[in-house]
Amino acid sequence: MATRTLQQTLEGHSDWVRSVAFSHDSKLLASASDDWMIQIWDIGTRKLQQTLEGHSDWVRSVAFSHDSKLLVSASDDSKVRIWDAATGVLQQMLEGHYGSIYSVAFSHDSKLLASASNDMTVRIWDVATRILQTLKGHTGWVRSVAFSHDSKLLVSTSDDRTVRIWDVATRTLQQTLKGHTNWVHLVAFSYDSKLLASAEMLIVRIWDTATGALQQTLTFNNIVTTLSFDITNLILITNIGVFKVKRSQIPSLSPSSKESDDKSSCEGSQIPSLSLSSKELDDRSSYEGLGISGCWITWKAQNILWLPPDFRGMTWAISLTGSTVAVGCQSGRVFFIEVSSDILRNYFS
Repeated sequence: MATRTLQQTLEGHSDWVRSVAFSHDSKLLASASDDWMIQIWDIGTRKLQQTLEGHSDWVRSVAFSHDSKLLVSASDDSKVRIWDAATGVLQQMLEGHYGSIYSVAFSHDSKLLASASNDMTVRIWDVATRILQTLKGHTGWVRSVAFSHDSKLLVSTSDDRTVRIWDVATRTLQQTLKGHTNWVHLVAFSYDSKLLASAEMLIVRIWDTATGALQQTLTFNNIVTTLSFDITNLILITNIGVFKVKRSQIPSLSPSSKESDDKSSCEGSQIPSLSLSSKELDDRSSYEGLGISGCWITWKAQNILWLPPDFRGMTWAISLTGSTVAVGCQSGRVFFIEVSSDILRNYFS
């Protein structure tokens, strides 16, 4: 079935692909690698547009500005670089961190950047003026940062097991969310900025951003490696599957997964899920959509596509159209899978 098969493999990197990101207009894909390079691909033609060189160590994170005009990259060389996404020309190099930078994000108005480092700080940069401000408070490596969709709040997560919410205008700490029992490596705001989700290994916690109250806890059988809300604010999208957000309850969900014969070699190999609308999820199981079980891409916990060892990804991204998954591999490959949800629904109905 062409609508649920590998579409194309992009080869250009010579080492582990650490990060992939779609532009917000879904026309470009950026990939970052341990080969110190960033590559920009045209989604329509699947052709390499630009190879960006300048970092002097592993590139761990890439992100597009929300107008899709700029690309930012962060590296173990302690530098943040801003590139013109169309031409590949370096626009700025930002210095200030004293360690590896694990995560970088644009504000939704594209005016600010935030970066997270193992120097235990978060840094906010003004894209136009390069003015830097440092946010201190974490007592462990900072793993992830994200801006709220109204650009008023910034959230950071750390090895110190906390999630911290900062006021962007005043650069002050608003709340420290405690409850995780392991280092927190992922975070995402809902589109209305009222909720945020944070991930530690097998657990995702959903919080009320205004009160800091824990709203929901999700427990999984596989490591959570992708995390986002859909535009309705009612669905959480992960590599494990798609889940309803229940603001007034705190359930613990453990999706079942079928074990493959080579379970040990498949463990930790995962693919992001594509979202359904909240209406389609009403009155149905909380475990929906695409996910992963061992070496398989799954649909509603049923195996649909087996991934050979060379195509088990280490990093993933989903286009905003919800139709394309990009997977970056340890081999240096980047590949696409396109899925027609209509055909899958008919196939398993």
